[in-house]
Formats: sequence, C-alpha cells, structure tokens
Amino acid sequence: MKKIFAELNAFRPELLCVLVSVAAGVGATLGLPTYLSDIINRGIADKDMNYILHTGVIMLGIAILGMVCYITTGFFASRIALGLGRNVRSRIFTKVEYFSQAEIDTFSTASLITRTNNDITQVQNFMVMFLPARYSDSAYHVRGGHHAGLQQKSENVKHTCGVHAGDGADYQPDWQESHAAFQKDADKN
Repeated sequence: MKKIFAELNAFRPELLCVLVSVAAGVGATLGLPTYLSDIINRGIADKDMNYILHTGVIMLGIAILGMVCYITTGFFASRIALGLGRNVRSRIFTKVEYFSQAEIDTFSTASLITRTNNDITQVQNFMVMFLPARYSDSAYHVRGGHHAGLQQKSENVKHTCGVHAGDGADYQPDWQESHAAFQKDADKN
C-alpha cells in the first residue's frame, strides 16, 4: 500500500484541488445550520419575511456552492484514480514484457490479465472513495471544532451579560438555573 500512496506524488496539484474543494464543501455543509437557526431566531421570531427570504437566498447560494465543491471533488478524485491506474498498469505491462520464458510459464495468462485489470480497478475504486473521505473527515473535525468553539464563546457572552432572546415574556432559564432547580427538587426527595 505504501507503494500505491507513493505514486500519488505525481498528482500533487489534483490532490490540492481535492483538499480545497472538500474543505469548501464541508464549510458549506456546516454553515447551513447556522443560517437556518438565524431564520428561526430572528426571522420567524420577529416575523420579518424580508430577513427570511434574504437568508434563504444566501442558504441556496451556499447549497449550490457545496454541490459544485462536491462535484469538483469527485472529478479530481477520479482523475487521480485513473492516472494512478494508468501508471501502475504501464509499469506492470513493462515488467511483464521483460519476463523470460521461464517466468512467463510460472504465471498463467489469466493471472496476468487479472492483475493488470481487476486488481488495479479495485485500487482505482478505493482511491475514488478514500481521497474525499480522508480529506472530508479531517475537514469536518477542523471546521466543526472551530464552529463549536465559536458557539461556546457566543453562549458564554450571552450568559455572562444576562442577554436573553425576546422581551422577557418568553424567557427560558439557562442551564445553570435549570440545574439548580433540579438539584433543589432532588434534595427534597
């Protein structure tokens, strides 16, 4: 497997395109829920139809960008896999060409055909699936962790400043007040 991954050095520009398109696609995927929560918290709560429509158009643009990014990812991952298969098949063919008659007799023709076609096709299929999955996994961790950190900072500011949504009529106690009430009830029992 190390030899197969060493072959990927010939495809550095394509690998960079896969990395960038996966990162952008993950950013689009993880960005949409934030806009949806804004629609609910600001647009629906304030009954602001213009805000809902404006944010919906932004979400549509982000979804289209994500779609384009994932199509780009598939395109470049396929190019890498096909180029890798081409190079490996060429090396196998060249190596078999220089076999002596005694070496050719040790392999069956069917075995050589299987190795140059089926086995390399399996490697190509693996690469098409592996590259986007490998990069998207990392991108989800980085982007998701960054997003969670921003959310936590935002929630900390809201709690320390005493900011609550609405005019107070729909006030929902924060988790500390809920926890204190729960503890009080538990202590009674």
